[in-house]
Amino acid sequence: MMKAVLKYILPFVLLSVSCAKEPEQTADPAPVKKTVHYRASVEADPGTRATVNENMKYVFEAGDRVYLESEGGEIYGFLSLSKESDAGTSLALFEGDLTCQEGFSPLADTPVTLVLVGVADELHPVSGGKLSAADYGNKSAESLGEAVRRLSHFTASGKFGDLRFTLTQQSSFVVFCLQFDEERVSAGDVFSVTLYNDYSSETQTSLFSGSFPVKAADGDMEISWVTAFEGGTAVSGAKVVVSKAEEAPVILPMNDQTLAASSYYTFQRPTFMRDYLTVEAIDGPTKVTFNKATNNGIQYSLDGYDWKNYTSAVTLYNDGDKIYFRGKGTNYQQTGNSGILTADKASYVYGDLMFLMCDEKYKVKKEIEADFAFQRAFYKASWLQLHSEKKLKLSATTLSTGCYFEMFRGCTGITSLENLEMPGSGVSLVNRCFDSMFLECSGITAIPQGFLPWTQLAFACYRKMFEGCSKLATIPSDLLPALTLAKACYLRMFFGCSSLTVAPDLLATTPAPACYFAIFRNCTNISYVKCLMVLSAEQRIVYSNPNDKVYDNTADPPADNLEIWDMISSWSVFNKWLVTTNNQPLNNKSTSVFVKNPGMEYWRKNNPPGYSSVNWMGVVPGEWNMKNDGEE
Repeated sequence: MMKAVLKYILPFVLLSVSCAKEPEQTADPAPVKKTVHYRASVEADPGTRATVNENMKYVFEAGDRVYLESEGGEIYGFLSLSKESDAGTSLALFEGDLTCQEGFSPLADTPVTLVLVGVADELHPVSGGKLSAADYGNKSAESLGEAVRRLSHFTASGKFGDLRFTLTQQSSFVVFCLQFDEERVSAGDVFSVTLYNDYSSETQTSLFSGSFPVKAADGDMEISWVTAFEGGTAVSGAKVVVSKAEEAPVILPMNDQTLAASSYYTFQRPTFMRDYLTVEAIDGPTKVTFNKATNNGIQYSLDGYDWKNYTSAVTLYNDGDKIYFRGKGTNYQQTGNSGILTADKASYVYGDLMFLMCDEKYKVKKEIEADFAFQRAFYKASWLQLHSEKKLKLSATTLSTGCYFEMFRGCTGITSLENLEMPGSGVSLVNRCFDSMFLECSGITAIPQGFLPWTQLAFACYRKMFEGCSKLATIPSDLLPALTLAKACYLRMFFGCSSLTVAPDLLATTPAPACYFAIFRNCTNISYVKCLMVLSAEQRIVYSNPNDKVYDNTADPPADNLEIWDMISSWSVFNKWLVTTNNQPLNNKSTSVFVKNPGMEYWRKNNPPGYSSVNWMGVVPGEWNMKNDGEE
């Protein structure tokens, strides 16, 4: 648990002391007593302006008193601020009459104790003119400042004749903040809270109990309070039990520690497990390293509640052990040959990736601000596996250019995408957002239904997305529902998917530059593609490369030259050939259209008139029906 320490030290300077016997109260049958008038000037920190100032120091206010008592209780009484105008200042005069037991006269070396009793004090009961022991009970306050006002135990020990007393804070404060799932509670709901020591053992004891209403705070639903404990209170095997009516209680662990006087502690916990980015060991011991922790405020937890700043690799010793991550970064771009996370053995990764982009309160943001923010996040992470029941979520609602570029490139341990939760269908795609996302993921066998629901595309948004996924065999026919295309949107999307037998339908009728460039190149097992593209006469331009000398058939089209390429990709859908339906020609001659359709003719050995001499037909899959030039 994080700990911050406050020091409360108030010097008391005695300006003058005078003793005098009061006239005996002859009408009072009680034992004869005398009073001693006592005056003291108290010097506080200069510049204070409130009961608890901005440095969390105690400042006197009208109504404050100091209780003085000798070691044996023979002399006792209260000293009060003598002038209201001294309240809130750095120097105040306290005075009052102390009561002496019969026959007792204080000496200069008489041991005495002082206790500060504030005007809002709830800690110090008074009985018979004497102060009882501090009663912490189940008292609480809404804020730390208010807790210091009402629940402080400032004491000083010295001698009656001392010229100076120093008060020190003896209370310890714990600031509690419990957060709730906003979908399950409402503002005003009341929860009971009990802090137990040695919870669930025969000796368990209650350190505190109370009831608090749920409030909305900075977009969260939470209950919060501050309570004081006697300094030195030992917390061991402690649990905070949170309950409401008939609902099952939530039990939150608290670290073992001794609550030091003049200190405050923070206990901030969600009452439900948040969806932190998680790595779970499959075969412990497993060492997990966060490679992009610098300047990103990365913290880790082994239970989801107690957080530490990340400094070095953490070992998960047993199968099923987990490490949770959260951070405050905006850019985790990796340019080298490792991702932001690495593990030395196979491990599951799940939870919300956006927990690496939190605000100051570690509340998840929804916007990816930096371009290429998660580039190569899990680059060549062959150790990474997706869990069969828990999802890895990409929950951002605002994307940035190239934000997931090569994110899972070379993650050969991914076999299914069922539990990868992509951004929602209402999220707007941006340039290159999923570019090369699963490049060379040779273990992926299928793409689930509805995986890419977007109908509004962006430049190169799916470029090379599944290139090299050699085991990819199953794709929904409606995987690509867009009717309006964008430049290079599907460029090389399934290049080299040699196990693919059925291609998704290409439904758009209007082309965009390089939109289908090599989308199914080297997909040698595809037997049919439904492509509804219709070209005007002007669009039926020369099919071959417009400049053979600067471009070969293995490279991408030059980025600054896309506009002069054939509208649907130049070098075509399959290595240099196009597919259509309804015998709709895509080029200037119907006989040059390559399609798995026995009723169609196309050139195999000789190029049509006007075409270059490059053998642009030699790569047509051999199992497709072909007709030689001049054949019947």
